[in-house]
Amino acid sequence: KCLTFSTENGDGAMLLMGNTAWGPYRYNVKVKLSSDSETAYVYFCVKDEKNYYAVKVSTAGIALTEVTDGTETELQSLGISVATDEWLPVAINMTTKSVTVYFDSEEVMRLSTEASTATLTTGKFGFGQWQSAFIIDNVEIVDAYTGEVYYSQDFENADDFIDGCVFGNRNGGNYSYTEGDWVVRLEEGTDNHVLAYDGDKTKYGAILAFDGVNIPADCEGYIIKIDVMRTGGVSTTSEGWAIVWGYSSDSDYLNYNFGGWSGAGGFQVISGGTKTNYSISDTIGMENNVWATSEVHVYKDVAYSYYNENLIQILWFD
Repeated sequence: KCLTFSTENGDGAMLLMGNTAWGPYRYNVKVKLSSDSETAYVYFCVKDEKNYYAVKVSTAGIALTEVTDGTETELQSLGISVATDEWLPVAINMTTKSVTVYFDSEEVMRLSTEASTATLTTGKFGFGQWQSAFIIDNVEIVDAYTGEVYYSQDFENADDFIDGCVFGNRNGGNYSYTEGDWVVRLEEGTDNHVLAYDGDKTKYGAILAFDGVNIPADCEGYIIKIDVMRTGGVSTTSEGWAIVWGYSSDSDYLNYNFGGWSGAGGFQVISGGTKTNYSISDTIGMENNVWATSEVHVYKDVAYSYYNENLIQILWFD
């Protein structure tokens, strides 16, 4: 048996249980959406009808919200595929210092006193190669909360873009820069300008990094978005591209590797010249000569990777 809510008109119903004497606890519940138009709210830490927290679950994704004096603020959100007519496990773990949200047994969002003192990773941004060739277009870096655009590049008037870049070697690679490896040129058969890695595909580890992105001191998180097309490589089934951020040198940066490990993906953190590979995803499903979107969402305590708007992996920095 399960608890249900249904009505032919109206919305906004709330059902509460427990009392204010409850201390830290973990709250587990399964939610099922009947249609694309429904949104389920899982309430917790409720003071009254105008002051509470909630996890919103809809087919558009999930979000952690705070309602204060009747005004709702979305604290964190996650674009993730949520199906209808399936039981979806949601868990909320509350302690005196943190609130952690789990979706389908994976930690996806967190509020904590420790995170408030963390610093947001900044530095140069860029892209990486590993025995592959690709073209990139429509680069954007935007505020994860407000949508403010910090950087935008479509390469249409970027003849001098390469001149302002630095060229590195990803940890474990054998790359050394040769003029013409990275170019801004026309996409074949079109009048659309793109950034391309046109160098030797047998090389591996190329990095191109650019500066000039002003991330404000009060920014809580940003999103790096690119359109990308793999045009070839030593292997037809693996090795694509990397999104690089926080680059200060070949010894210190972060990246998400799209296509490594036989077509999978994974976060890599290089610190002091030592590389740490985090858990590897399932096969991403890249195809040659097909445009795709890649994103990395960077916050103070966590980063998310997306491929074609589907969440791939999560990396907590603690």
